[in-house]
Order: sequence, then structure tokens, then C-alpha cells
Amino acid sequence: MIAQKKVTGVFLDTANNPIGQVSIQLKDTNNKNTIAFTYSNSTGAFELETANTGTCLLQAQYLGLKTYTKQIDLSNALVDLGTIILEESKIDLENV
Repeated sequence: MIAQKKVTGVFLDTANNPIGQVSIQLKDTNNKNTIAFTYSNSTGAFELETANTGTCLLQAQYLGLKTYTKQIDLSNALVDLGTIILEESKIDLENV
């Protein structure tokens, strides 16, 4: 049996409000293939599980907010990213 690695965290906006339905992907750093995928719940919390080890890329997206990307090491059974603040994405509509 292969041991599962778990990645957890909570997404908040800059006013410390939880953000539900953040799209979260765990990607292979070599070929960028998606290893695991989930959404944050209504409290902003998420949990991803994978059998992969080594380094991978966590990418989180939510419409109107900046994409969050972090390289993480899956050598431990649990990787808790804690609280992650997603900032507003400034779009210059004058030049559109």
C-alpha cells in the first residue's frame, strides 16, 4: 500500500473572509500534469491527497483574485499551508 500525502490550507480574502469554491490543483513540476484537484469549502478550507512524493506545484484560482502558486515538498505525510490570503486582481479596463 502506498502512503498518501495530504496537503491542507485555508483561503481568505484581504478582509479575512473565507473564500469557498477556490479551484486548487496539485501539478507535477516536470510536465505540469495535474496530480490532484479539489475546491475549497464554504469556510475556505481544502484538503488534497496524493501518492506522489518529491516536489510539486500547488496552483489556486478564483475569478477576480490573483492566482496563487507555491512549490511544495511532499516528503512529509502532512503539508499544512495554513492561511493563504488571495488578493484582488487589478484589471485595467481602460485599455481593453
